[in-house]
Amino acid sequence: RYRAAGWVRRPGAEDRRKAGAALARLGLEGKGNRHISQFSGGQQQRIFLARALVQEPRVVLLDEPFTGIDQENREVLHQVIAGFARDGVIVLIATHDLDEVAAMTTHVCCLAGRFVAFGPTASTFTPETLRATFGGQLAVFA
Repeated sequence: RYRAAGWVRRPGAEDRRKAGAALARLGLEGKGNRHISQFSGGQQQRIFLARALVQEPRVVLLDEPFTGIDQENREVLHQVIAGFARDGVIVLIATHDLDEVAAMTTHVCCLAGRFVAFGPTASTFTPETLRATFGGQLAVFA
């Protein structure tokens, strides 16, 4: 909660309560005193999201959040990202995981060294757009 604490103030009781609640929401209750290096990659992703939750952001930018994590952690991330969206937080996800794009997004922006397309996922995430994005190097099974 950097906005509330500033750069020099130590976290107070309310900060610790919010951090504990965020960790609990991500299934990591009671693990707040462990060093991040003691967690798996998927758990680290969840910790980073807990940090974001505590900040009460208006916008969250996630870079390849589903890379290298197991199914359990993937499902937790889905729930947290959906919760951000329900709370009115804008969630921007940079990913190459087309299944996640199709399953989770309301809008998509396709880039390939240049702008290719932007719009509602249902009307923009099409075989034609994917071919233009990936240079025709993608087999699309509709």
